[in-house]
Amino acid sequence: MSANLIILIATYNRSSLLLETIASLQKQTLTHWKCIVVDDHSTDDTSKVMHNVTENDIRFNYYLRANTYKKGPSGCRNMALEMAIAENAEYIHFFDDDDLMHPEKLSLQLKALENDPKASVSYCNFERFQSGVNYKEINNVKKEKSQTVAEDFLFTKIRLNIGSTLLKADLLKTERFDENLNYGEEKEFFLRIFFKYQPVSLHLNATLFYYRDHQQSLTGENNSRLLKRGSEIVIHEKLWDFLDKEKIVNKKSIAFLTRQFLLENHNKKYLVKVVKIVKSSSSYSSMERFKFNWIIQFHQFYIKFMYKLLILGR
Repeated sequence: MSANLIILIATYNRSSLLLETIASLQKQTLTHWKCIVVDDHSTDDTSKVMHNVTENDIRFNYYLRANTYKKGPSGCRNMALEMAIAENAEYIHFFDDDDLMHPEKLSLQLKALENDPKASVSYCNFERFQSGVNYKEINNVKKEKSQTVAEDFLFTKIRLNIGSTLLKADLLKTERFDENLNYGEEKEFFLRIFFKYQPVSLHLNATLFYYRDHQQSLTGENNSRLLKRGSEIVIHEKLWDFLDKEKIVNKKSIAFLTRQFLLENHNKKYLVKVVKIVKSSSSYSSMERFKFNWIIQFHQFYIKFMYKLLILGR
């Protein structure tokens, strides 16, 4: 296997953890790859550490984030992605600066994609860890093929993480991370790609990726629940706008997002948009449209009724 595979890492003030991540890359049984590290202007010794790495391993390339990209992991990833595409990458693997790879991760996932030309996404199982990792021997990996990765990911039927996923670069020619999102930008990015291209995916039923659980993690449990909840609302709004713009809204995505706008977060603005699409869509029968409108109207009445009841009960 000599495919042009490029790993993209965004980093900021995690020099010691980054070294562990780099060590896990250097232990890969697949040796033909390149890694682009974009530093968000760290104030620790990341620069010194990375210059030492690049001097001893030519597969690693280190850059500071350019001012044309916003501060944050999304800006760093977008910069690295642009560089990878300019170098005609065939496969791209985003990876965080504090996580670890099983030694056979790249080899197994690349082999799976190369053996199935129709597949564009390969993802594996992952586990959380806090300190060391004991890599298990991998034998007879079972692969599950799917053509519904977009819906499965949206409905959380599958566990998919940016560090668990290897992608064909063709999927990434036009879409970029939303640099205005502070949380959940990976999910929003993947959803756009999956719904736009409907790629065939391969799930490798083996733990090949280890996700570090620590207080400094941007997605750690110690971070604000309000931030996570608010970001989920924004992600669903952005997804709807994207699907509507691309004219790829379907009944499954409408059902899921209606539930979010109606039950999880009563969003009148987006419910109006949903109703407009349903009314104009030939996919719905007149009875389905009636039931759809009735559910929304009933729920809005219910909210108003309960609110008045609570006010009167004070």
